[in-house]
Amino acid sequence: MSLNYPLVVDLATRYAPPPGRLLDFGCGTADVAALAGDRGYDAYGVDTFLGVGASSENLAIATARIGSRAVAITPNEPMPFDSGFFDVVVSNQVFEHVADLGNVCHEIARVTRPGGILLALMPTSEVLWEDHLKMPWVHRAPAGSDRQRRLMKAFRRLGFGTAPNVDADEWVSNAVCDLQEHVFHRPVSEYVSAFSKNFRLIAEDEPAWARYRIRRHRLLKHGSFLFESSFLDGLIRPAVRRAAGAVLVLERTDGV
Repeated sequence: MSLNYPLVVDLATRYAPPPGRLLDFGCGTADVAALAGDRGYDAYGVDTFLGVGASSENLAIATARIGSRAVAITPNEPMPFDSGFFDVVVSNQVFEHVADLGNVCHEIARVTRPGGILLALMPTSEVLWEDHLKMPWVHRAPAGSDRQRRLMKAFRRLGFGTAPNVDADEWVSNAVCDLQEHVFHRPVSEYVSAFSKNFRLIAEDEPAWARYRIRRHRLLKHGSFLFESSFLDGLIRPAVRRAAGAVLVLERTDGV
């Protein structure tokens, strides 16, 4: 299980304690929603269940975990919930796959009650490691450019990348296509701007991401107290932004 799953639920309990209705937007196999249910939330999950892998199997797993609260949605269509239905919406590593960010933010705002919380974790253009391809730097080159292809081929020769048995040229062509069509590396400022139409940014909690992992690391946990001071936040935040991405906490404002 990804360490992000319990972290997301821990953050939700901090900013919007249970009981309450929680939506995991882009739930996959509903790991987060199931954990949230165990912590006292009335937890739902939505996903398109499209893309890489056996998507119908993911829906079956999600349904086994949270029943009918696992809901398949259609891109660019309203979610099947009343306005203001949820107290908290969480999204883990999903927004970087959303092409029409404005429309999705508007729909999430619609189903979140005024004063409710949106918790969003996602890689941004600041990260140094492209985790979908398991390579450094390649997403920072112009999309589809010769430079990007050369970087991919070079890192592939060094042993980076997924699917090691696939021909290198074929893999690079597929990887370039994936980054152009399915992964959108935006700066944090672009996310904040899109959210700000219906939400107010209340925290950039990358330090929580770091401390959660340090406390659970086999070696670092013994010195975790050294990282607890808030005076270190100014150093931890940019480090996490480059290592993993952003952790944004936003509050729903009044209005549509």
